[in-house]
Amino acid sequence: MNPINYARGLVDEFDGCQRTGDKAREAVVREQLAWVAGELDKVAPEGLSATVRALYEEAKAATAEALASKPKRAVKATE
Repeated sequence: MNPINYARGLVDEFDGCQRTGDKAREAVVREQLAWVAGELDKVAPEGLSATVRALYEEAKAATAEALASKPKRAVKATE
């Protein structure tokens, strides 16, 4: 698994959830982002090519920004 690509995909999905208002899915994606943020911390950027390092920095910044945003609460269905 490539944490850089995974993080970038999750950020795209997170943005889509926010646009559509899918709060339940947003919560799931937020949990996955928290996990992948830890995986990104394990990457040694000094060993990456300039292009991949730029993608890495982009992924780290986007992940941190998504996690810093205020989580939206899922609406519970009323019966």
